[in-house]
Amino acid sequence: MEGRFVTFPMTLSRGGLAAALIAPLLAVVAAGQVGSGTPFAGKKITDDKVRAGWMLVDHIESGERYRRRILEAKELIGSEGLPAEFWDAALGANLAVVREHDASKRPALIVEQDRQAGLVTTALLDRLPPFSAVNNPNDDGSEVVLFWRNVPGAAQYDVERRKLADTSGRWRQLSSTAARGAWMKVSDRDLVTRGVEYAYRLKALDADGKVVAEFESNSVKPTGEWFHTRRIGLLALVLIISAAIIFYIRLARRGVALTIRKIAGLEAVDEAVGRATEMGKPILFVPGIQDMNDIQTVAGVIILGRVARVAATHDANLEVPTSKSLVMTASRETVQANYLDAGRPDAYDEKKVYYTTDEQFGYVAAVTGTMVREKPAACFYMGAFFAESLILAETGNMLGAIQVAGTAQPAQLPFFVAACDYTLIGEEFFAASAYLSGDPQQLGSLKGQDIGKLVAMIVLCFGVLVATAVAAFQGEHSWLGDVQDWLLNDLLDSKA
Repeated sequence: MEGRFVTFPMTLSRGGLAAALIAPLLAVVAAGQVGSGTPFAGKKITDDKVRAGWMLVDHIESGERYRRRILEAKELIGSEGLPAEFWDAALGANLAVVREHDASKRPALIVEQDRQAGLVTTALLDRLPPFSAVNNPNDDGSEVVLFWRNVPGAAQYDVERRKLADTSGRWRQLSSTAARGAWMKVSDRDLVTRGVEYAYRLKALDADGKVVAEFESNSVKPTGEWFHTRRIGLLALVLIISAAIIFYIRLARRGVALTIRKIAGLEAVDEAVGRATEMGKPILFVPGIQDMNDIQTVAGVIILGRVARVAATHDANLEVPTSKSLVMTASRETVQANYLDAGRPDAYDEKKVYYTTDEQFGYVAAVTGTMVREKPAACFYMGAFFAESLILAETGNMLGAIQVAGTAQPAQLPFFVAACDYTLIGEEFFAASAYLSGDPQQLGSLKGQDIGKLVAMIVLCFGVLVATAVAAFQGEHSWLGDVQDWLLNDLLDSKA
């Protein structure tokens, strides 16, 4: 990157004055008396590292991963103009906070740590251009971030922008910001076009509105990134889970038996249908109150296929009231197909799969009325349920029916568990299609996802141990803190 300097009251030169400052700086740093205003003139950060330098200043000031950011600053600046004692003092202040367990002493140590962080920030600022425009990393090309050093005597900054392709050369006002701190940052977000080159101009104004300094930034072209570098950990998890799914699908296709634990609610389908057949009573299947765009409804219709096949085999009477017309159509197709597979197409009656109403409690009233009149011996509740769950389940329980429920609504599971004989909890409900079909691709996918759950459990346990260690040893500024911060901000993506 190249920046064009227009007007700026420089107080330091890059040559002799910098050399003259190094000798006293060595002695001052060694004595631990360096102040936050100490200038650190030295070799400028190269153009290709300007963005990294400004982002590092931002990270250090925000207190994120102090130890790691200090090491990154040391690597970026190198040994040019700064003695080893300078970096030792910064890391030493951090180490003192880590090692001190006396709560009464920690505030003073943290103040010293902040002072050392200010010194590192100053060292970086003295090597960065006075005004820079950088493409925001890890985005879709919709943001440019502007950084600049504070100008002595400035009370306000006006930022202007123009497209380089604009031949008129007209600058447009972007923002007006009051001066504060040693450096400032402004984001030009959602107003820039990806792939278009821009230039920015900064005007520093005094309290009377007079321009005391003016800078024009380097040109910058916002671009989208192929990868979000703070989500590499998440990418690794996705790759592990994907590889496990592919591996188990290939195993299943080769004929290797994949064992899945028995799900009591699905095993009870034959028992419930058989009992209804013996008693000469109907079977009631309720596919929830959501439409087919809800994955719970889809899972419920899949289980309906299994119930319909068993009902056809036993010549039982199956009744399916629905609250959505599309659910009715899908249920009719599913029931008809399974009656055909069971060799009983003549026993299928589409009038048994019918629509009632879209209104929640109107639907519940219709279903419970049917239950009281028909007195079904087996009731299945499979889908998305809300306040009506206990009404349905209690009605069926009062009638003495065998009841099997399944939903992914956490708030409704306790009601089903209390009033039903069998309940498919959470993922058991979604695993039903693979469990019932025995299809190698579905079984392999299910087993692969189990590996993903195992990895998630390991990461969770590891994160708990790290967080416990950080809390117990007050290690938020140690490598333990780095690990915890990576888990939270990168792997779990809480800030990215």
